[in-house]
Amino acid sequence: MRYVSCSRFDANRLSIVENDDKSRKILKYNYLNFGMQDLRLALDKDCYLKSGGLFKEKYQNVETWRHSIALNLDLQLEGHQKMYKTLKSIYKMVTRIENEKEINFPLSKTDNSSHVLYCRIVEGKDGTIYTSCTDKEKEKIDLKTLGPCFARPMLSFSYPITNLNHYNIKITIAEMVIDSIIEKDNSILDENQDEPEI
Repeated sequence: MRYVSCSRFDANRLSIVENDDKSRKILKYNYLNFGMQDLRLALDKDCYLKSGGLFKEKYQNVETWRHSIALNLDLQLEGHQKMYKTLKSIYKMVTRIENEKEINFPLSKTDNSSHVLYCRIVEGKDGTIYTSCTDKEKEKIDLKTLGPCFARPMLSFSYPITNLNHYNIKITIAEMVIDSIIEKDNSILDENQDEPEI
């Protein structure tokens, strides 16, 4: 699976294409020597984000079958700053191309130096989880039982095509490495809070 780290990311290599049934638009990246493929964005090596673990999404206060993860970006850390700047450049690129639509991006500000990124895992309605999750020794971790941790996700980006006046960017995690499990604390955003946009 091809991926690009935040340090090597170049917004000029981005493109947006429709999927085969024209129901979604997918962000593609022109990888050197490998051509245009799905964008897979990774944090720089040895950079991890704090997370409260897996939670079920809600629609009108009712839990759905989908699971998401909230990841905390601390902009006082260099690797987190690079991720934030990369996400901002992706947002600006989509906004420029989809200039007739409002773009909602799943990144919210919690204070002057902290942001939270909301990401979906890849799963089926039958409960099968396709997002790969391992520790640093490549041992598999059960995502459904994952609690508070430090994680290094690999992110992909798409959004459904609708007739509404806005597009909601969805960020999914294709693969994730867990550095360590941590005790839950108040610095991790409560997943029941609303999701402000960037």
